[in-house]
Amino acid sequence: MWDAADLAALINPDMPGYALGAKADLSTVDGLFRNGYAEAFGMVSGSNPRFYCAESVAPARNESLTVDLVVYTVAEIKPDKLGGVWLDLEKQ
Repeated sequence: MWDAADLAALINPDMPGYALGAKADLSTVDGLFRNGYAEAFGMVSGSNPRFYCAESVAPARNESLTVDLVVYTVAEIKPDKLGGVWLDLEKQ
């Protein structure tokens, strides 16, 4: 069974994409940051910033999260049913 120890093993500084996020209250959140480039039909392009972290420490929807000195707003929260969540972010 997946538990908090498994999640901690996944989200650690040795993992590629590891980032330390800062919430609006200045508390920090360990997570995995992805900011992949996406393109549709050669006409629409942009990035898709996402942050994966433990559900228990995740910021709420519409709250800010700063990653690598860039401030984002949490647009969507997608739980993975294993104790983690994917946060879809929008650059402020």
